[in-house]
Amino acid sequence: MVLATDMSTHFEYIAKFQTKISGSGLNFSDNKDTQLVMDIAMKCGDICNATKNTELCKQWAALIMEEFFLQGDEEKKRGLPVSMFMDRNNTVIPKCQVGFIDYIVVPLYEVWDQYMNEDGKFEAFGNLSRNREYWKRQQEVELQTVRGLANRSLAGPAVS
Repeated sequence: MVLATDMSTHFEYIAKFQTKISGSGLNFSDNKDTQLVMDIAMKCGDICNATKNTELCKQWAALIMEEFFLQGDEEKKRGLPVSMFMDRNNTVIPKCQVGFIDYIVVPLYEVWDQYMNEDGKFEAFGNLSRNREYWKRQQEVELQTVRGLANRSLAGPAVS
């Protein structure tokens, strides 16, 4: 099951699960179908930080990004190319989080919701939406800060 959390197969799992639930359905007498459901549940748990309330989402994002940056630091130290999102000097965390929600979390949780949701009120989607908006606002703040710094730099030194 832990292998299901390998991001290199993320979209393969989503496609396989989508095909099963929208096609012939799941047969729990078949060990492969049972394993697939457990794998998808494990994947949801692995990336669930974006489905939590915003304060928890922010705390987890900070911890995960620091883990990424430590890996990037180690890659630099060893003279290796720094992996995407792992360079603390070039990664815009809010932009990274918006992309994570849009391209990784939402597609997985959409198929999980199709399978699990019976009453139409899956709290994860409300949190995902609020967290995406939070990170989008933070991204705009960072962009405005960069623009302000660029404008001051282009204007030259202040004259008093």
